[in-house]
Amino acid sequence: MERRYILDWNEFAQTLGFSNKQELWDKMEKIFAEGDVGWYIAKLPDGRWINFDDAELALDRVNFFRTKREAERDLAEAWRESKS
Repeated sequence: MERRYILDWNEFAQTLGFSNKQELWDKMEKIFAEGDVGWYIAKLPDGRWINFDDAELALDRVNFFRTKREAERDLAEAWRESKS
């Protein structure tokens, strides 16, 4: 059985290159929400973009992109797939 390492918000933010969770939160945009789960995009300090949801904060649930548009497009596709 594979074990996933779930991070808290500060660990998650620092692993992605931010100083703390507030710095990450300032860069996040909520694109979709369902119940208490948000689906986000954010620009990393190194200039890349990510998308993720906050159901579980784990690095293997983060997708990396060169542009904001790519991150948005991928998230929209994942959102549509989750609805079918």
